[in-house]
Amino acid sequence: MVYLPANGMKLMMIIHIIAAQIWFGAVMCIFGFAFYCFNNTGIEKFMVLAPMIPGLYKMVVLPAALVCIIQGIIYGIFSKWGFKKFKWVLAKWIMAIFVVLFTGMGGIGQMFMILENIQKNNIQNITLKDGKMFFIFMAGQIILLCIMTIISIIKPKNKKEKIEKHTIV
Repeated sequence: MVYLPANGMKLMMIIHIIAAQIWFGAVMCIFGFAFYCFNNTGIEKFMVLAPMIPGLYKMVVLPAALVCIIQGIIYGIFSKWGFKKFKWVLAKWIMAIFVVLFTGMGGIGQMFMILENIQKNNIQNITLKDGKMFFIFMAGQIILLCIMTIISIIKPKNKKEKIEKHTIV
């Protein structure tokens, strides 16, 4: 099997860490921004600010997430980590699928539904209750991204798995 050289893996790791933190940080910021939109603004201000949330996903979260996912594929092909050799790697792939679903159906999808509902029904007051499902999906993203980060740091092993010394840490 062909592996990336040590310098290439180190560079990949640096880019991966930066992209993962941009992804996580952006989701946290969007959560705070959405909380502000639902809690502290009138409907006019909400209708100006809330449509920015899908744009933030598109311009910040999506590129960072794609970099992480592409790098995960490269790691799986060109490193000793593989895709399912270690259970923690497989767990991260499964969680990544759920994060993507929570983002599309939850974060972005729910916000579009809320905006459409406001416009259709001429709603004049917006509260946190109106964004309940949006915040549930956002919380799911944050929790899964936290777990994925922790797993990446501690790289758990069980009795059967003995982690070899790799070129990446």
